Amino acid sequence: MYKFHLLAWLVLGICLAPVSVLAQEPDEETQAAETTEAPRLEKPPVLLEQLPVSLPKDTIFPAQQVPVVLDLLVDEKGVVTEATVVEGAGEPFDAAAVASALNFQFKPALLNTGAATPVRIRFRLVIDKPLPPPPPPVKFVGRILERGTRKPLKQVPIAIKVDDKVVLELSTDDKGFFRADVPNAVFVIVGISPQHERLEVLIEAVAGEEREELYYLQELGGRFEEVIRGRRLKREVTRRVIPREEVMMVAGTQGDAIKVVENLPGSNRSPSAGPGAGQVILRGSNPGDSLVLLEGHEIPLIYHFGAIRSSFNSGFLESVEFVPGNFSADFGRATGGVVQVKVRDLDSEAFRGNVDVNLYDAGFLLEGPLGDGWTGGFAFHRSYIDAILPAVIPDDSPVSFNTAPRYYDYQMIAAKDFGDAGKFRGMFYGSLDTVKILFDDPNSDPISRGALNAVTMFHNIQFQYESDPADWIHQETSLQSGLTKLNFELGPELYFNLRTCPLDLRSIWDFELNDSLTLRSGLDSRLVNGEIQLNLPRAPQEGDEPAPISSRELYSASETFMPFTPGVFVEAQYEPLEGLLLSPSLRVDYYSELGHVSLDPRFFARWVLSETTLISGGVGLYQRPPDPYESDPGFGNPDLLPERSLHTTLGFEQALPLDTTLEMTGFYKAIDRIVVNNPASYTDDTEPTYINEGKGRIFGLEMLLRFAPIPSVRGWVSYTFQRSFRTDAPGEEERLFDFDQPNILTLVASWKIGWGWSLGARFRYVSGNPWTPIDYTIYDSNSDVYVPVYGPTNSGRLSPFMQLDVRVDKQWVYDTWKLTLYIDVQNATNRGNQEGWSYNFDFSEEAPLTGLPIAPILGLKGEW
Repeated sequence: MYKFHLLAWLVLGICLAPVSVLAQEPDEETQAAETTEAPRLEKPPVLLEQLPVSLPKDTIFPAQQVPVVLDLLVDEKGVVTEATVVEGAGEPFDAAAVASALNFQFKPALLNTGAATPVRIRFRLVIDKPLPPPPPPVKFVGRILERGTRKPLKQVPIAIKVDDKVVLELSTDDKGFFRADVPNAVFVIVGISPQHERLEVLIEAVAGEEREELYYLQELGGRFEEVIRGRRLKREVTRRVIPREEVMMVAGTQGDAIKVVENLPGSNRSPSAGPGAGQVILRGSNPGDSLVLLEGHEIPLIYHFGAIRSSFNSGFLESVEFVPGNFSADFGRATGGVVQVKVRDLDSEAFRGNVDVNLYDAGFLLEGPLGDGWTGGFAFHRSYIDAILPAVIPDDSPVSFNTAPRYYDYQMIAAKDFGDAGKFRGMFYGSLDTVKILFDDPNSDPISRGALNAVTMFHNIQFQYESDPADWIHQETSLQSGLTKLNFELGPELYFNLRTCPLDLRSIWDFELNDSLTLRSGLDSRLVNGEIQLNLPRAPQEGDEPAPISSRELYSASETFMPFTPGVFVEAQYEPLEGLLLSPSLRVDYYSELGHVSLDPRFFARWVLSETTLISGGVGLYQRPPDPYESDPGFGNPDLLPERSLHTTLGFEQALPLDTTLEMTGFYKAIDRIVVNNPASYTDDTEPTYINEGKGRIFGLEMLLRFAPIPSVRGWVSYTFQRSFRTDAPGEEERLFDFDQPNILTLVASWKIGWGWSLGARFRYVSGNPWTPIDYTIYDSNSDVYVPVYGPTNSGRLSPFMQLDVRVDKQWVYDTWKLTLYIDVQNATNRGNQEGWSYNFDFSEEAPLTGLPIAPILGLKGEW
């Protein structure tokens, strides 16, 4: 760049003609004219544009600055018409200075009269030696991944410093990359992620170098990652979304995300043995009254034997959605609650996996890109607990357990994101459970002497497609089909074989009409092709007490069935005021085996009082069809109506200091048309086996207090007060429900200690289940068994359930993989919790039937 300097003065020559002087005495006008001021220069010319001096590229400068003094003639238009060198510097500087000056543009010089005038000026032009070109920048590409998992760290702020001054600021993209052209070869990169260690590294490069570097940042010990995928609007009064990452360290769950449901308010404790074992029991309802869904479709078996392990690998899960009552119109054919498992998107960036080996099972998970935009995943679990249990349980243990369970499960997933065209995912998953119970007592029921063998298996295939046909329309459509088998054998004569092939179709459409109104409608249909074969006594209903099988009448059947239950629903979400949501809905279901149509109106409201306070409420009607054996024309009563329940709920949520939240929910459910045994059918074959004469009422209060007082500690306190009553026939006295549990208290806490160590604990206190005492027995000589005569139904109560579970993890984190050693101790105090009573052959002696004793599970898990 060149500088230009203007010299000190202008040289101006102006010649004025002499004026004649008259001899006579001048008059006044002549004197005035003679005293008028003579023309003179008022304003010198002003340089308007400075142009650089053009020199040959190979010009050698004698000094850093080369001056050339010029004599310039600037005309009345400000144009330089003549340039002469007064003091030169030699060639090519003089010629270049003259050529540059002739292109100067001045603001013309002005006389005192205001007229422009030509002038001659002297101008000193200084030609600066050009600076050397700057060195080429360093083209730097960096990538930041999480140490141990290789997950890209997104939106991490990056600062690039030169001599302690920030010269560039940027952030990582969705794949963890950042790119910069750094003007200096030596610089410092600083990256700060709140959940990870600080990145600060010195780069000593070569000018113009293209450089790539990969960094692994260690996760800080206090981080709890939450990944929640859900709809923008909460459409139920109580809907708790449980992130997978939050529950991996919950003691007593062995890292199984689905099992954490039992730790939330509204969930009754499922016994570890006997009726209801391993099933989901919500808000005092029967286990079969609630839905367990995988991406909106029913899953036949959510838990393996006794709820040891869920049948879908937690590594593929994104969240578990738990709605114990007043669920939305999306779901029907249920009167209890809904547990829905959501599957996460597979990793499309890198090949990942894990291997988990512990004392009762082993499994692995693999996922990654398949090419052409496809991603895939596969997981498998297989147990060997049947070989471990005999060695773990001592002879003098309080447990009454003599089983040999085995199970396996698998999941295969393929997915592709088509961009604007939508997303597709296909899943093939299944499970198998085999249980064998040995009867050692020779005085047991003659007809059941020998062994019980039970096999439960299912294999499902599911397809999902999601798209946005327009900016205001969103649709999700899914189809699931499969095969489910249940084979049960007891002794040499009794058996139950069930095969079903369900076909489910769901299609849901959301229409965002404006900022305050959204409509949601959908189709939810289910067709089941099934076959059943059995030779058993009539199945006991809830509240019935067991009797020796030999004393009961056997029923045989072999038939096929094909119930069709289509359902449609529509829901409006209207926000008349900011923070106030009103959501009426209607669901219509048809039950082909009953020839009945049910209409279920529902209403939900939510009011956000402030950023920290929310209240919500709901009321709705819910119906479910009878179980297939209950409405079977040959075995049951085809004239039954769907069971019905009216739900009412009022909830309150409050955010508190120290990252603490409190949720309170009160509920009441009125149930009618419960299917019960018809006593008249015992003596009259013309009477229907089952009738809709049962009624019930359930009420309670739920509390959930979540806390995270410091980053490394997180947990919750869950308490449920709940009462559940039933009436089996008009005029009968009200009795307790089989799983009436007035007080359910759960305390869960996890602490990331640091240095790879973490500690988790869970304490549970649950009121004991009701039970019915035996008044006396009658000897049945025909079947050679004693038949108990029971007292009032559920008039007794078992001792409370109390259990402490503890989990300890030690993790070693390497750049590209992690290794975790863990021990999960269930029932750490070895308390013998009573699950029921065990009787001798004539019921004259009884002993508590207890659950599992202390069960330490040691495992090793590798992840990459």
